[in-house]
Amino acid sequence: AIKDGNFVEKNVSFFIDSTAPRISKTEPRSDLTNGNFYVEFTEDNPKSLILTYGNSFRNKSFDLSNCFEDRRRTTCEEFVSLSEFEGKEIQYWFTLEDIANNSDTSRPVAVEVDQTAPIINKLNYTIDRRRVRFNINITEKNFDRVEFMDNAESRPRWRLLCTNLREDICERTFSFGTGLHNLSFNVTDEAGNYASRENIGFTI
Repeated sequence: AIKDGNFVEKNVSFFIDSTAPRISKTEPRSDLTNGNFYVEFTEDNPKSLILTYGNSFRNKSFDLSNCFEDRRRTTCEEFVSLSEFEGKEIQYWFTLEDIANNSDTSRPVAVEVDQTAPIINKLNYTIDRRRVRFNINITEKNFDRVEFMDNAESRPRWRLLCTNLREDICERTFSFGTGLHNLSFNVTDEAGNYASRENIGFTI
């Protein structure tokens, strides 16, 4: 530009973001939720990530600083208290917006809320030589599995005990080596809630 016979120069910097954000995955996908929500997206310059959920629909703003970026993919996970919707079906979806106000919204997903942990009412066992028969009474309408770990092993690992209940009972027999055993049990439901029982000790 020319002003009073002199040239005037001005540098102007601006940012262009023409690529719309894309949400590629959300969880839970269906069935049940205990309040844990997960999302994956592709966007170099995210500004906001909003979870909309419920029946009268509430909003939860995710803290993007807690998200994890791996190359171009970003993953975020947060827990939301859904106690007011316990036992009810809700819908949820995510809306992602970038600094240029481009946005993407995930499809609505219907899930039932289950934030109630399983209850281990009784845990009994009987020993016959090396065979130990477990009988565990459990209260859980969305039961998934019972696992146990022998902490006395050199490399403890979780072993599957039951994947279904008969009249609220998990019953199964396992063989153990001679010596002292110290077991931990974990009961999980399909929503991800769990109950634990530790320090069940016996000697073979």
